[in-house]
Amino acid sequence: MLAASPAGAVAVDDLYSVRVEVVGKGEQARRDGFQEGLQRVLVRVTGRDRVLDDDGVEALLDEPAHFVQQYRYRPIDGAGEAGADGDDSDADAANDPDGNSRVQDQLAAAAQRRGLPLLLPLMDADDRQSLDFRDIKGGFFDTVRAASARYRAENLLVGYIERRDGQWSGQWHLLGIGERRTWRERAGWRSAVVDAGVAGSTERIAAAFAGGAGAIQRVRLRIRGVADLGAYAAVGDYLQGLARVQSVAVERVGPVEAVFRVNVQGQIAQLERAIRLGDTLRSVQRERDSGAGVVAGAEAGDQGAGDVS
Repeated sequence: MLAASPAGAVAVDDLYSVRVEVVGKGEQARRDGFQEGLQRVLVRVTGRDRVLDDDGVEALLDEPAHFVQQYRYRPIDGAGEAGADGDDSDADAANDPDGNSRVQDQLAAAAQRRGLPLLLPLMDADDRQSLDFRDIKGGFFDTVRAASARYRAENLLVGYIERRDGQWSGQWHLLGIGERRTWRERAGWRSAVVDAGVAGSTERIAAAFAGGAGAIQRVRLRIRGVADLGAYAAVGDYLQGLARVQSVAVERVGPVEAVFRVNVQGQIAQLERAIRLGDTLRSVQRERDSGAGVVAGAEAGDQGAGDVS
């Protein structure tokens, strides 16, 4: 059980910085390194492995140096450690005392490659008492959600891995983006099955946020906790920068509250999810308003911007 993209709890550091191995300091080696680095960044910021097949990406990769702000060379530590991430086609999980920690390392590495904020469960006495492996394998997801409530996660990646017929097999479930999404993976390497779990979750989360083009919808956001001009400007800039937001206009400004009219392309639920995932605003409530459709409410987050209702 994993908590994927928890609300304001975990951040991905160095989203646009990568480390790649090069064979030398010559021009061609440097260009190859820049190209590989740009590929990794594109996958990380989109959460999609298949982004490299998108139209226009090949042209970007032809001139990777245009996107490099700075670089430096470092000696390679631990040369010859290929497979240190846990490629273990012949290992039997039952006889692998370090198996859980290796899987955790593989999960963390896969999430880092794709820019997915990830929070591993503590598996302390509370977790062990409220959740059993049989709940996961049996698909008792209400129990899984209840046990995961303490982590305040927006999405849950739930899965199990087992060795069967000489191969590793994994079943994964993503909870939290509407209907439950399920997929399976079989491979000779355990790390490949783990990677498929993370890759599947980022692809599905990205698809849920992208949605279809959809019609333009208008939503009124009542933001509480906007105490000064700096916070007011920060909220406006934040809303304007959200995906699928077409325009932002101020309707009313009060001593501790501001009301914004926001035009959203697609579903309003996508805007709500984007707000919940950040720490600038905290969602308070949602109600109907006869004059302007949906009214969303929020308050200032930890960084002092505001709450939404």
